[in-house]
Amino acid sequence: MPPKKSTPEDVLRAFGKRLAQEMGRQRVSQAAVGEFVGRGQTAVSDWVLGNTEPEPSIVFALEECLDLTPGELSRL
Repeated sequence: MPPKKSTPEDVLRAFGKRLAQEMGRQRVSQAAVGEFVGRGQTAVSDWVLGNTEPEPSIVFALEECLDLTPGELSRL
């Protein structure tokens, strides 16, 4: 059986899971991340839940906030 193709929803959920893992590992709250990247806690929650996708510039800011190398957060 061929491997299942990832849907856009799968990619969003995987991104959110990775973001949540990094935030948890570093003990950083959604509110703190939101403040750092100039968005509200609700936006961060939506990213973590895989409801919405952050803009590329926000992904870069998230990586900066979490001390990740550029592209590390979006590598799945």
